Amino acid sequence: MLAACSPSADRGKGDADTNALVKKLVDAKDLSESSPLKSSELALEVLTEAESIGYSDLAADAKLILCTYTTPPLAIDSTLAFCLEAMTYFEQIEAQRERGILLNSIGILHDIKGEKEVAVESFKDAEDIFLALGDLEWLGQVYNNWGVVHVTDNSLEAATRLYLKALEVNEASGNKRGLMATRSNLGRLYYKQRLFEQAVEHAEKGVRLAKEMQSATWLPLSLNLIADIYNKRAQIPEALSAYEEALAIATKNGDDYNLIFTLNRLARLYLSNDEPEKALSYIQRSLDRAITAGKRKDLEEIYLIIGQCRAKTGQFQVAKSYIDTAYTLAQGDRDYKYLLRAYQQYGDLYYDLGNYKLSISFQKRFQALQDSINNLENSELISRLEQEFKRKEQEQQIFELKEKSSQQYLFLVLLSGLIGMIVVIAGGLFFYYRKIRKFNEELESKVQERTEALKQSNIQLERFAYIASHDLKTPLRTISSFLSLIKRRIKQYNNPELEDLLSFASNGAKQMNNLIEDVLEFSKVSTAEMKKETVELNQTIRSVLYNIDDFLRENNGYVETYKLPEVQGNGGYLHQLFQNLIVNGVKYNEAEQPKVVISCQTQGKNYRFCIEDNGIGIDLVYQDTVFEMFKRLHTAAEYEGTGIGLALCKKIVEQHDGEIWLEDSNPGGTIFCFTLPQAEIPQPTPPLA
Repeated sequence: MLAACSPSADRGKGDADTNALVKKLVDAKDLSESSPLKSSELALEVLTEAESIGYSDLAADAKLILCTYTTPPLAIDSTLAFCLEAMTYFEQIEAQRERGILLNSIGILHDIKGEKEVAVESFKDAEDIFLALGDLEWLGQVYNNWGVVHVTDNSLEAATRLYLKALEVNEASGNKRGLMATRSNLGRLYYKQRLFEQAVEHAEKGVRLAKEMQSATWLPLSLNLIADIYNKRAQIPEALSAYEEALAIATKNGDDYNLIFTLNRLARLYLSNDEPEKALSYIQRSLDRAITAGKRKDLEEIYLIIGQCRAKTGQFQVAKSYIDTAYTLAQGDRDYKYLLRAYQQYGDLYYDLGNYKLSISFQKRFQALQDSINNLENSELISRLEQEFKRKEQEQQIFELKEKSSQQYLFLVLLSGLIGMIVVIAGGLFFYYRKIRKFNEELESKVQERTEALKQSNIQLERFAYIASHDLKTPLRTISSFLSLIKRRIKQYNNPELEDLLSFASNGAKQMNNLIEDVLEFSKVSTAEMKKETVELNQTIRSVLYNIDDFLRENNGYVETYKLPEVQGNGGYLHQLFQNLIVNGVKYNEAEQPKVVISCQTQGKNYRFCIEDNGIGIDLVYQDTVFEMFKRLHTAAEYEGTGIGLALCKKIVEQHDGEIWLEDSNPGGTIFCFTLPQAEIPQPTPPLA
């Protein structure tokens, strides 16, 4: 927010009216966190009075306050107009900090409007200004808001990178307001990736900071995030408590964004717990507030939730009218997310009405639109891959030019040292040099051709993996949907034999889908560029155990682990490696209590990890076979699986410069061992003598 609001030198009157306006501006700034609505009202009063008496500087300061919100109290277009008017004034007086603040706000507003490219340009310009000024407080806020753009585009890696930059900058500057926003944003990002432990950690820190700062905007946002996590974990009372606390704060402060968001969340929670009447009471409040505040964009979701509530209470025609309205709005906005949900609700509604033909028709529309979205995402992914390849190609060309330049320089130095030598010897050496150089150039040319061919082959493989996965999954989704509908319809005929046949078909489709997913995952590891970071393996194991908790409970499985080190590697891949080996140890196991033991020892410059189980064991004859793709030692009827899990483990270990093998063990168990390099510890520089 503004550093201060004080009369400018060009006013200089010092009259009581002017001082009163300045005091209102200071009060508006002080209330911006704890009471955004009151802050907005005061700033609007100052703006009206300042414009009426011609104080352009006070008017610009008031507009700056009105623009600087995470969730603007005014209509988006009105706030954007204030930003542009204030920008004109601050450009005239060359106030760089205020220009940067406004560019940050303009970026937020364009992101809300869905104009992502304009938003990113605004954030880039704001970043340049704050870097030049050395203003870490506002630089951290720019990175926070810039990351949000990438979250809505589903570019989670780019969002994570920006949020971590924001965290670093805010911690360096001690900016608690910025840290509060970063913690909430990181929590939401980890929640989106189903990394609930990390999400809770950041959300709880965000709540503590928001309470300390008395932030009426960020406190309900962080509370909603914690409630969402509780809801995912089926901790319904805790989720309700957090939602209600967020609702009370948003209601008290007239915060339409958080109010509508929280009411919708509560309605969905009660719907999922088969309490449509309670859900309806919350969603009706949300509808009233959205209409009063002119929040048209929220109406699509609200109408769809009301449609679900009415359908649950048997009011099918009323439900259809709300779904129709949501569908019309989504069509006008070309909002595919809500169009998909509308098609899905139409399909369920017509099924409940017994109109199976229309139900199937909307299922087909849902599948067609889903496939179109997947194809669009596929095209965008391929475009990003091609751009990344061109960038790397340019970097390679620059590197080669530098290499050639250094070689030429070395040649000139050597040549100048040989000038005094006998002409015949010099000529012989020159001839020999030319011959070697020609040979090297021919060799380089062949290497470059092979390298280029390999690059193109890798790109083609990536394209094939992504496109083929969607193309193969499309008919599978259709088959699964129709099998599901058929199973629902034949229940009334009580034909066990036919139901068994349909179950076989459904299981086959499911197995095929799993196979496609596994092949796609294997191709990603095969072609992806390894990005390494410090990975705390004890935390990785905790995350794995949380992910497979239900699986372990179902199989009475038990995992024992010793203290593990930190390594340099890719956290996601190492998570997958340990999860695959643990799940194998429990799955291929006939003991009363399947047990997996994880241990680690130092072996030279490597760590040697062993995953030992008390399962059915593997004969050492199959030492190499088990790590090949699609090589299974048992039929699918005996043990589920696609035959890719261990091949994926081998690929991940090799990507980390390690080795994996099957250790000789006693009958009745299996020991998989693999190595990972130890993290390099920088040595202290010895003191000068």
